[in-house]
Amino acid sequence: MHVGAPGAIGRQLLKRAVPAIALALSGVAHAQRWTVDTSVTAQATVTDNSAFEESRLEGPNDVVLTVAPSATFRREGARLRASGTVGLSAAHYVDGTQAGRLVPAGNVGATLEAIERSFFIDATAVVTQTRSNPFAPRAAGVPSADRLQTAQARISPYLQGNPSPNLRYLVRSDNSWTETRAREGAAGELNGYVGRHFAEIERLPRPWGFALQAEHTATRFTDTTQGTLTLDIARVRTDYAFGPELVLGLRAGYERNNYVLGDKGNRSIYGAEAMWRPTERTDLNAHWERRFFGSGWRASFAHRRPRIAFSALLSRDVGSAPQSLFTLAPTDDVAALMDAAFTTRVPDPVERARLVQDVIARQGLPTSLGAPVTIYTQRISLISSRSASVVLLGARSSIAFTAFDLRTEDLPDTVFAVFSTAAENNIQRGGAVTYSHQMTPLTSLNATYGYTRTRALRAIAPDASDQHALRVQTQHRFGTRTFGFLGARYQLFNSSTTSDAREKAAFAGLTHRF
Repeated sequence: MHVGAPGAIGRQLLKRAVPAIALALSGVAHAQRWTVDTSVTAQATVTDNSAFEESRLEGPNDVVLTVAPSATFRREGARLRASGTVGLSAAHYVDGTQAGRLVPAGNVGATLEAIERSFFIDATAVVTQTRSNPFAPRAAGVPSADRLQTAQARISPYLQGNPSPNLRYLVRSDNSWTETRAREGAAGELNGYVGRHFAEIERLPRPWGFALQAEHTATRFTDTTQGTLTLDIARVRTDYAFGPELVLGLRAGYERNNYVLGDKGNRSIYGAEAMWRPTERTDLNAHWERRFFGSGWRASFAHRRPRIAFSALLSRDVGSAPQSLFTLAPTDDVAALMDAAFTTRVPDPVERARLVQDVIARQGLPTSLGAPVTIYTQRISLISSRSASVVLLGARSSIAFTAFDLRTEDLPDTVFAVFSTAAENNIQRGGAVTYSHQMTPLTSLNATYGYTRTRALRAIAPDASDQHALRVQTQHRFGTRTFGFLGARYQLFNSSTTSDAREKAAFAGLTHRF
């Protein structure tokens, strides 16, 4: 059985992340409130192509046995907030057509108010599985063989305060370490660090306001001849409030970096921004700037009602793989979508987290939907992202939808552009929809469909691939915390550079919540 063991960087990640999270978890005990949901799922799958990931239309038949324990928790205290999900998936192929796999996954975060209303510490640890090739097929139901096991840790101490009712300050240091570990013989390993250090003093618009900002970003990759890649920005903003709901402003400043050959990375910047919050349920934040790479922007929109939640994000900026932990928003988290939808009806975050887990278990909803493959390379890229997610919750039916468009390309006039390949220069588009219906008080039906399309940029290569995946299952509650399920899936993969692939499978299993 193949187990991804952590390397030297992985041990460093644990040394940095564990003490910070342990410090957070040592908060005020008497004020703490917990909710913990643990479960284990055992599943047997009969497949007609266990080699789907190897791009084969017809593969060996096999029976795959999987066991997946997991735990989801949330803690709310006077000085500490913590939440996360951790799990492990083990797969065994009865006929030995593939090697057994043991794959961990988790996302844990905490915020500690170390000094009351002044000094805070954010800590995050993430372990995920992704593909080393965005054009390859993405198998569902079992851990991937052609995978990258990625560990990321972030520690962010920061100072913030309000010296007066209209004046506030923020000094924050985001530090993220990333290690990716590929299976033996596969490419794609990356170890790196990114630090973003930011300071701001702001006068709130009453109706006029202003802000002074300074930012320094440093990116380092191990096992490379590149030195530290740096980006420095100094910026001034001025805002005017047209009432309590709408604020418009202008921004200007100067930036310099060592990404671009020559002095093209040193130039002035200018732009505009807007903030609109007509009610506590609707929030829009947007800005646009003229940067050294052209236009850069970020616009986020969120709206919620008692039975619906919608979010959208549009952005264009430079970034790297180690930076993805705190720059690219997730688009596939079903629990986060449902949490937003329940906010109005259940204001208490602990009770709301418990309700979300109950609905997901009772209706057989997937925990995640489709998302683009994060490209882990030792380079700075220009990343344009568009994504949207929505969830609608009914008395007996629920539907969640997500769509994404991610364009990753090398920065022009840089050393990275000399070694351009399709893996680092492509467009990923896709989406997924899941529908669940409570047929009886004990039985539910769920159907999930996902589509992904990956295209290389025309100037690089003609690589292209498409994948469809359909999953249908029915679930029955045998007890208060025990569910049985039965279903089938179909996957179809088409590619211009590798062989096509197809798989049909049927599965059955049990989930027990403790």
